[in-house]
Amino acid sequence: MEKIKSFLIWIVALAAIGVLGFWSLTHLKSGSSFVIEQKVKDLTEQNATLQKEVDDLTDQLAQAQAQINAAEQSQANAQVAATAPAPSPSSSNSSSSSSSTSKTYKYQSLINSLQSLSSKGITMKPKEGDASVGYVQQFLNLYFKTSTKVDNDYGTGTQKAVASFQKDQGLKSDGLAGPTTFDKMVAWLKKQG
Repeated sequence: MEKIKSFLIWIVALAAIGVLGFWSLTHLKSGSSFVIEQKVKDLTEQNATLQKEVDDLTDQLAQAQAQINAAEQSQANAQVAATAPAPSPSSSNSSSSSSSTSKTYKYQSLINSLQSLSSKGITMKPKEGDASVGYVQQFLNLYFKTSTKVDNDYGTGTQKAVASFQKDQGLKSDGLAGPTTFDKMVAWLKKQG
């Protein structure tokens, strides 16, 4: 009986060890698995932080670009004002001819910007980006009565809108904005008053 008792104790002990071993195999992780999971968790947190920083910097860049555009626009307006001929009070004929050459239009600053592009012989092509593209985009918003974002990027949307304007004006509708297109834009803006 003593042998049976000791045999049963050994069987229970071995069963307990077997159950414990099975549990440890299924629930415990190796050191390398734990380290990898921890690195993945840390990298995910870093990625979220960096994405937030990118979003913040993108917003700041957009605000800075808007401020630069506004500064360039006011600088262009100041240059036009400085170069505009002063009316001559000596005779009524000269003052009337002077006022006809210095008429101020509703969209005068945009007209000045587009005339400057035309006089410089600039031709804008897709994948270009600077403040001068913004002038074309501002015009297109006025012409098509839209509120598309002015992002200073001559992308496919801007190219298609320019081509549509060119077609409306009887120009070659290639979507490239050059002096002839700028002149048509200026003429249209002047008709608006």
